[in-house]
Amino acid sequence: MDNVDLLRLGITSAIMHAGRKWRHISQDVLFGHGLTAPCATALIFIGRLGEGINQIALAEEIGIEGPSLVRVIDQLAADGLVRREKDKVDRRSNTLWFTDVGRALTNKIEVELVGLRALVFKDVAAADLEATLRVFAALDAAFQRPGLAAELAAIAGQERA
Repeated sequence: MDNVDLLRLGITSAIMHAGRKWRHISQDVLFGHGLTAPCATALIFIGRLGEGINQIALAEEIGIEGPSLVRVIDQLAADGLVRREKDKVDRRSNTLWFTDVGRALTNKIEVELVGLRALVFKDVAAADLEATLRVFAALDAAFQRPGLAAELAAIAGQERA
C-alpha cells in the first residue's frame, strides 16, 4: 500500500471507530429519557427534517426498512410522542407529526446533544471541523457517482478470480 492508500485506510477505520464511540456516548443521553436508540433516532430526524415528513422518506433517511420503522413509530405513538396522519398527496402513506410532549422531548434531547458535541469537539478547531465536512461531502458525492455499483462489482469480481 502506498501513502494515499494508508491515509484512506486510516480514514475509513477512523469513521467506523468514531461512529461506534459517538453512538455509545450519545445513547447515554437517550437512555436518560427512557428511549431506545431507534426511537430516539426517529424523533431526532422527524425534528431535523420537519414535521409532516412522509414515513417512507424517514425510513430512507435513517437507513432502516419500512417494517422496522413501523414498529418504532408504533412505539412512539403508544408513548404519546408522535401521531400519524394520512399523506395528503399519497393516501396510502403516512406523515409523522409530534405531539406537544414529543416536540418538547425532542427539543430537550437536541439541547443535550448540543452540549455533548461541544464537550467532545471542544479541542477541535473550527477549520478542522470544516475540513472534515468537506471530506464527508466528497464521500457522499463518490457514493452517488453514476456507475459506482458496476465499479464495485468489478472489484469484487477481481478479488474472487
